Amino acid sequence: MRCYCTCSLFFFQAEDGIRDLVRSRGLGDVYKRQVLTCDIISSRSYDKKQRQILQTSISDAFSYTCKIIPEAKADYMSFSVIQGDEFQFNIEEAPYFYHFLFTFRNQLSLCGIEPPPFFRAGIGFGTRTIEGKNNSYQMDGTAYHNSRFALNSFSENAYKKRLSIVRLDNPLLTKCYNTVLAFCDDWESSISFPQRRAIQQILTGLTQRQAAQNLGFTEQNMVKLLKRAKWDLFSQAMDFFRTTLPENLPTQ
Repeated sequence: MRCYCTCSLFFFQAEDGIRDLVRSRGLGDVYKRQVLTCDIISSRSYDKKQRQILQTSISDAFSYTCKIIPEAKADYMSFSVIQGDEFQFNIEEAPYFYHFLFTFRNQLSLCGIEPPPFFRAGIGFGTRTIEGKNNSYQMDGTAYHNSRFALNSFSENAYKKRLSIVRLDNPLLTKCYNTVLAFCDDWESSISFPQRRAIQQILTGLTQRQAAQNLGFTEQNMVKLLKRAKWDLFSQAMDFFRTTLPENLPTQ
């Protein structure tokens, strides 16, 4: 199953119209943005009933993540299941891509389906072209192609166990961000169900004490769960991407 998740920075500005607009040479409107193209892992292992639940769960997890991370400015209007289990959406603020991605993936894994569903993400940075005024979500440009290239990289032996791969026009930044994401993928793959439930509470902004009360744990047990899940490292990774993604990505 392929999921086309188009995350474009500064796509809309409420009712004030499109901002940060750059005219291309006859190709529509070009944006220096980010695109995510995603793929549910082992989707064929689910039966018909589970796949129906999965479709609803994807939509619910997206809506949940939008509310938890409003800073990402996810575009509700762009989200749609377009074919079978495929879906697409846009966000505006690229520095929050990993925060949004991790929260979305964590929430979906708690939907109750066995085995818990996970999706891989190919993250592409570059330009994004909007073709015509009546089809806002028809996409092209280097961001889209970079995301597709990143997703296709999962077929290579070196990347088969990865969850997230990024590709930029700048090779040095691509290598840097992929190194961080490789560690994040290892950590995320090892998180247990109780640890995911604990992290879910923390992601809403609750303190460890409040999260423990919600789950019926002692605060001490909550601290242990988060420590075993390496939550402090996830927090550092989210801060890293939020603070290091430049506004204008260099191409070389």
